[in-house]
This record gives sequence, C-alpha cells and structure tokens, in this order.
Amino acid sequence: MKLKLTTAFLLIVFSLQSYSQQHIAMFKKGAKWGFIDIKGNEIAKPQYTYCRNFYGELAKVNKNTFINIKGEVIKVEKRIINSHHCFEGLAAVKSSMLWGYMDINGKIVIPQKYKTVTDFNNGYAIVSNKEGIFIIDKQGNEKIIKGSREIKLFKKFSEEMAVINVKDKFGFLNTEGTIQIEPKYITVGHFESGVAWVRTKDNKVGFIDKKECGF
Repeated sequence: MKLKLTTAFLLIVFSLQSYSQQHIAMFKKGAKWGFIDIKGNEIAKPQYTYCRNFYGELAKVNKNTFINIKGEVIKVEKRIINSHHCFEGLAAVKSSMLWGYMDINGKIVIPQKYKTVTDFNNGYAIVSNKEGIFIIDKQGNEKIIKGSREIKLFKKFSEEMAVINVKDKFGFLNTEGTIQIEPKYITVGHFESGVAWVRTKDNKVGFIDKKECGF
C-alpha cells in the first residue's frame, strides 16, 4: 500500500529530479506542497503554497524560506527579500538593496554588498558593485575583472567560462578574470561538454571550443 501511495504522489507531481543528490521530490496534496524521498518517506508534510525542488542541501519554499533535507526551516540571520537557489552550499540572498551569500545554516558568510550576483559554479561566482565587477571564491575573496566597466551583462560560470556582453556583443570570461573569447558574437550559449554554440554577425550558427577552434 505504501508503494502504491508513493507512486501516486509522484505521478501527480514530478518524477525525482536528477540534480537532487538526495533523491527528494515535491508532491502536492490539495493546494499544498510537501516533499517525499525515494522510499516514500514524507520529508515535509504538505504545508507550502510555493515550493521548488532541492538544489543540493536546500530547497526554497514560500518564496524566500529555505528548508534542509530533514524538512527543517532554516533560520536566516537577516530578513531576506529575494533569494536564489542554493548551489555548492551557498545561496545568494538579498536584504534591503544588496546581495550576499548565506550558507546552509542561514549564516551570511559573504557580506551583502553587491548590486548583482550569480550562483556559484565550480567554486566561483561573478558579482558587481559600484567599484566594478569581480570574480569571488566561496570565501568571498575578490578578483577584479580588467575592463569591467565595459561589461554590460554577465552570467554564471559553466565549465569555468562565463558569458559576458560588451558593446552589445557576446564573448566569454575565464575564472582568472581574463576575457578568453572576445565579445564578437550576436548571441551565445553556455559551455557544455567543452563546446558552446554561437551566432555570428552574418547570422551563421556553429560551435566553438575554449580556444575558439571549430565552427
């Protein structure tokens, strides 16, 4: 009976998500959401009107509340008004007008002093404030990006390469803070399995590697 009940829950909502190493899925009962593990054990009873899957150790519920894999609500040391999912043990959180990062226990471990932030990937994130754009590690150590004033947009790292936009053209930045692929493409994708797709100004689409070979 327990197995049948578990199967029913998962059919109603979602199958287990591959990115959740804990194999925990959301389920819905009536108008409320909860969480269940792969064995059919209820991690969190249906009580949330807003719910998102686990990313690593934490999941977001009720917009800016986090729970751990035991279903316990994380007590954040500051009131937050906006937040990202938790990646690599850190979640970007915003209090007042600025962003920082909290750990899985709700402690703000990287000060809230940034206007824009990305999620962490392979130990690095990109952040900006009035002083410029920086690459930071998980200890909050900053490395300023040369020529950062010219960068209009940046995205999180993927395979140690981050998309940037300069003068309405896209290129890629490496984790050393150096522009590795010059911004000259109309649009680009993230690096996956060593390659990224790009579109040139003459509307050709192809793939490049990190040395800009191929296409």
